[in-house]
Amino acid sequence: MISLRIKTLLASLLIFVASTAQTYKQSGVVRMITTSASSPITRVAGVKVQVGNTLSNATNSNGEFNVSVSNQFIVQGVTNDYVLALPTKGKSYYYSKNSLDVVVTTKEQQQADYKRLYTTLKRKYRKQAEELNRLRQESKDRLEELEENDADYATLKARYDSLQTFYTQYVTDEDKIDEELKRISEDLSITDFQTLDSISQRIYELKCQGEWKSISDLLHDVMHGDAAGYLQEKLANKDRAIEIRKAAEEQETAAERDLATAFLFMEEAIESFKAQHLNDSVSHYYELLTIADSTNWNYLNSAGCWEAVYMAHYEKAMSYHQKAIDLQLADTLLAKSYNNIGDVYNSQGDYPKASEYFNKALKIQLAIFGENHTDVAQIYYSLGSIYASQGDYQKALEYCNKSLNVRLAIYDENHPTVALSYNSIGYIYASQGNYPKALEYFNNALKIQLTVYDENLPAVATSYNNLGQIYSDQGNYAQALECHNKSLNIRLAIYGENHPDVATSYNSIGGDYYFQNDYPKALEYLNKALNIQFVIFGDNHPDVATSYNNIGMVYFSQGDYAHALEYYNNTLRILVAILGEKHPNVALSYDNIGQIYSSQGNYLKALEYHNKALEIQLAIFGENHPNVATVYNSIGYIYYSQGDYPKALEHINKALKILLAVYGENHPNVATSYINLGSMYSSQSDYTKTLEYYNKALNILTSLLPETHQNISTLKNKIAETEKKLNEKQEAK
Repeated sequence: MISLRIKTLLASLLIFVASTAQTYKQSGVVRMITTSASSPITRVAGVKVQVGNTLSNATNSNGEFNVSVSNQFIVQGVTNDYVLALPTKGKSYYYSKNSLDVVVTTKEQQQADYKRLYTTLKRKYRKQAEELNRLRQESKDRLEELEENDADYATLKARYDSLQTFYTQYVTDEDKIDEELKRISEDLSITDFQTLDSISQRIYELKCQGEWKSISDLLHDVMHGDAAGYLQEKLANKDRAIEIRKAAEEQETAAERDLATAFLFMEEAIESFKAQHLNDSVSHYYELLTIADSTNWNYLNSAGCWEAVYMAHYEKAMSYHQKAIDLQLADTLLAKSYNNIGDVYNSQGDYPKASEYFNKALKIQLAIFGENHTDVAQIYYSLGSIYASQGDYQKALEYCNKSLNVRLAIYDENHPTVALSYNSIGYIYASQGNYPKALEYFNNALKIQLTVYDENLPAVATSYNNLGQIYSDQGNYAQALECHNKSLNIRLAIYGENHPDVATSYNSIGGDYYFQNDYPKALEYLNKALNIQFVIFGDNHPDVATSYNNIGMVYFSQGDYAHALEYYNNTLRILVAILGEKHPNVALSYDNIGQIYSSQGNYLKALEYHNKALEIQLAIFGENHPNVATVYNSIGYIYYSQGDYPKALEHINKALKILLAVYGENHPNVATSYINLGSMYSSQSDYTKTLEYYNKALNILTSLLPETHQNISTLKNKIAETEKKLNEKQEAK
């Protein structure tokens, strides 16, 4: 019996392979897109329609054509520089005796419509942000006039907090929403108005005007204020339709069309919520969609990315991405899900897990696409960033160069993603202390961006900021200030005063003045940054913590330890609240506080904080990481200050060993360790050893920094003093 069943199956397979697909002649009309109910229907003559590898005859004066199709087909395109419009683009059709409507627009018209729509939506978005800021400021002013025990205080405080939250989201998510507005403008520029139903036509009109709240209100009415119930009703209608459907029926039932419309309206609602920064509503609707259609990868993927990027709900994001993997769909989708999970682990600081999932994604992408594909380039880039975060700069450079080579093979030299690769490689060289190489790559990135974009764009501002940082590290503060001020002016032109990127520029300029020992100017700019961040974020935010830390650093350098400790403690309080105790930035904060206690001579307290920092850094990175070396140096300084030179040497040599393993010989941090060792031996009157280490440090610094750099001048003075002491010691013998 078994063998007979196998023979029967083989026979049927042979018959199947031998058969050929039946073809049909599909008639149709090519016409131009419409943008309103009054738009005329304009037919297009003299073009050919492509279905698969088959081209139709050229359309006649009435736009009519015939083309050979299989039972199910997709229109691929139209000749003569026309662009497919929605609903034709991407739609799957069945052969029909009815005429096929192929809707198109010209590339030139599509670009003009896109620019017009994007400009309108962007202007509307900015206007909404300004109005929100006005309301927020009014609430704040009224709140300051009341006492906490006033009857209206609690209500007004709740309103102010809500407006503050909305305003923060508007400002911090502006770049992300800008991408969303570009996508919406792209879709609207190729959407045919007259093929939409009456509700979709109204949504189209409201979208073109950027009236997102009106869209939300319209969909709220359509769904009777109950999105979950609305979806469930349509699902139930579809189930009933399936039960009574005849076995041979091929046409879509009314119930199925209704359900498809319901899902479309949910997607439209999500889009409108995103533009209004109603992030909780977006999360809720994604949850409803993934429950209603639990096998839809696109819904699970979008929901997971939303929770990770916008909500920082990493466990929830992981749950969506894991469900997407469990669907066991095509390998291309599986690779994207692996990549998404890698991104979540990266955000959580779990670098080994992130690397594991990025490599899973990479293995699939290489098998499907080979080396030269944009998705492969992106995974190489992600792996490079993981290695950089772990302090493995050689591996980071290897993968970022792989990403660059793939992008250069796909695109020409002047492409924005190539600029991204140049920036990432520049960052790695900067981290290694190889400033000439860092400058080379940052300048390459800037050159591309200025070729592709106008001057006044965020990417250009970022490149100027990167260049300024390198010039600052080299001690070329005039050049650093020039670049940082260029970056600031671009950001002010784009965003106005109250924006996180403007605060970043103020922080950079404050740093330039700090390194020139102009502490009043440094504080002026660092406080500007802090004030902007207060307006946008309130008190508890990582950017605010960074500014507190920078201001604390200035006070520390001025010897104002009380103020320095106050600001460092504010930094620690915020970071622990947001990131938890076991995070590298929290460890750095502990180390900074330890340095203050050390400078005050409170060595026991200093060691307590440095050891807390060391415990965290070792737990996260293991022994061989620059952050661990930083703490060993700090602990070595404590023992040095106490006169315990053997213990001091032990810790500073530990730091040096790590830094040499991570960076190699030629790095500023290695030079610092050599200077520290020289100081140890100087305290023990071993001037020969002192000179040995000072000269090692000088060789490194002169290879990296200009001759006029302050650190080189200071070190040369130390060497001269040490040589004098050595001569005096030898003469005294």
